[in-house]
Formats: sequence, structure tokens, C-alpha cells
Amino acid sequence: MTDPKQLNREHQSQKRTIEYLPRSLKQNWKTGIIRDEIAILQSL
Repeated sequence: MTDPKQLNREHQSQKRTIEYLPRSLKQNWKTGIIRDEIAILQSL
């Protein structure tokens, strides 16, 4: 199982990366993260 703190740290760096992406990419990136989170929650 992944450590929640480790997961959170990864999300923080992802959010920082998102700031530099163009808007359309930003939307896709965010929905991708949300989809991943849903998958993680469903697998618990």
C-alpha cells in the first residue's frame, strides 16, 4: 500500500507542474489525476 504522505507529496509536485502547463493541458491533467484518485479509492 502506498504511504498517504508520500502520495500527498507527489500530488503537491504535480500541482506545481500544472501551474506551468497551458490551460487545455491543465484540464486534461486534472481530470487524469481525479480519475486516478477515483481508481485508488475504489481499490481500497
